Amino acid sequence: MVGNEITIEEGETSTFTVELSSQPLDTVTIAFDENNILTQAISNNRISLNPAPANNSIVLTFETNNWNTPQTITVQSVDNNIDDLGVDGMQLDPTVSSNDTSYNNLAVPSIDIELLEDTTDSAGVTIGNAPINLEEGHVTNNQKSLP
Repeated sequence: MVGNEITIEEGETSTFTVELSSQPLDTVTIAFDENNILTQAISNNRISLNPAPANNSIVLTFETNNWNTPQTITVQSVDNNIDDLGVDGMQLDPTVSSNDTSYNNLAVPSIDIELLEDTTDSAGVTIGNAPINLEEGHVTNNQKSLP
């Protein structure tokens, strides 16, 4: 992950961790809300998140006794073997809430997610070892006469 951006190809998994920088005076909740593009990618089985979102949001809770224990979010893409486009513009938008005024409404940058198309997925037709029957001097539909 570079900065707050995750770039993955189909079939890959990436993780990021979240932790607090200091012990809070009270419980801190961080809700990572999906934007519409991410919600669509999840519903189309292109991306999955763990922990799984409930109501389009992943909620992490930090208590005063586990504030410095990192919590992990996993982003996994599905290799669908279809020649389709990647998905750009997906975001998890965090909102911090707490009775601790140092943490309540603390600004945290969004996590940008980009899914790259698997380059081995390409549309095409392959004709294998199909038998071809040629008869001298005989031409039918879909056959070519050889000189």
